[in-house]
Amino acid sequence: MTDSAIERIYEFGISKGVEFFPSAPCVEDNIRIMEREIGFPFPESYRSFLRKFGTLSFEGIEFFGVPCNKIDSNGVPNAFWLTIQMRDKEKLPDNLLIIEFLDDGFYACIKLSDSKYEEAPVLLWYFGQNNVATEDLEFVSDSFESYFAKRVNECIDLM
Repeated sequence: MTDSAIERIYEFGISKGVEFFPSAPCVEDNIRIMEREIGFPFPESYRSFLRKFGTLSFEGIEFFGVPCNKIDSNGVPNAFWLTIQMRDKEKLPDNLLIIEFLDDGFYACIKLSDSKYEEAPVLLWYFGQNNVATEDLEFVSDSFESYFAKRVNECIDLM
């Protein structure tokens, strides 16, 4: 997985008329700090996303990450802050990283693992779903890259 795969999806969206609004790229040191604090390495495709955009919104969709390269900012769209808050208050499983709010209390989350930079599935977690095993959560996509492509394509289909 390279930065170019995320870049290609982004460029494809632009070519189809999608208006993207990135914050600012996240530096590698901040990505490593987030990984250490979260307790798991991030999949390479999500790391690429952070390096390229930080956070990204388009057509009513907001992908969480690191807004303006500030990992200490409170609030959405800071994936680090929101994940820690939901772990503490709502018992979000430790191996999930929230990347998007959907509707009606559902969040798209990357299922993290100890395997360094290995691609990981995206699952749906429901706000208030306390003490649920990640194996019991709904599977959405096999990687962040494929989930990102899916969401961009959904926007294009609605245009």
